[in-house]
Amino acid sequence: MRVFPTLACSVLLLSTSTYSAPPQPTRAANRETSDAQWSVRVDVLMVAMPQDKLLPLLPDLRDPKKIDAAVDQLLTAVQRKEAILTGYPTVNTLDGTRSMSEAIFEKRYPTEFEPPQNPQNKSTSSPALEPTAVNDSPLPTAFETRNLGVTLEVEPHVNTRGDSIRIDVVSQRVELLGFDSFDAIKTASGRSVKIDQPQFFTSKVNAKVRVQNGQRALIAVHLLAKPENYLEVFILQAWTTPVR
Repeated sequence: MRVFPTLACSVLLLSTSTYSAPPQPTRAANRETSDAQWSVRVDVLMVAMPQDKLLPLLPDLRDPKKIDAAVDQLLTAVQRKEAILTGYPTVNTLDGTRSMSEAIFEKRYPTEFEPPQNPQNKSTSSPALEPTAVNDSPLPTAFETRNLGVTLEVEPHVNTRGDSIRIDVVSQRVELLGFDSFDAIKTASGRSVKIDQPQFFTSKVNAKVRVQNGQRALIAVHLLAKPENYLEVFILQAWTTPVR
């Protein structure tokens, strides 16, 4: 018997290709000819807050000139336990190199079960056992694993001066909300057997953003399932430093 859990998830297919442009002498004279590379650090601050408190901050979080002050208010709210720090992944990588950081817990749960056996068709070698209590329980026969936690994947592209960064970013947070019970089968004794299946919630963003060196940018806003009436924001910040 196959049981399909309710999952909030998505599939992302990533591909990269390399293209060598023909030489352009007229533009080459205006470009830097050094072989300098850039080291890039990318942070994503994840904060959840009651929506009546966070909504007034959203205009400032979307304004490049006001976002730093708004983030300071968010961090102050976290310290005062008026907001929840849900994640703060960091990736250090090189210009043009795709890298990932994750902090996960592997949650294993059953997905297929063997129906309870009929006590009359099963030999009871131990009279001390209670066949009804044992046989009324379905036996898990297959399992799946879901990663819970925070993941950040980035691929930065730095301009020749090192003051602007284009970033391909995928950031997500997956949490276990709880379990749902389903009536799977009725046994010979007439009892309904319930199977518990996990409920997952995923906050995810897949985006391409451009920021200046050290600049912050709001890249996602999510309405959470739990706690109710909470909003969650993902705020990206990136820095470049030359590698000699």
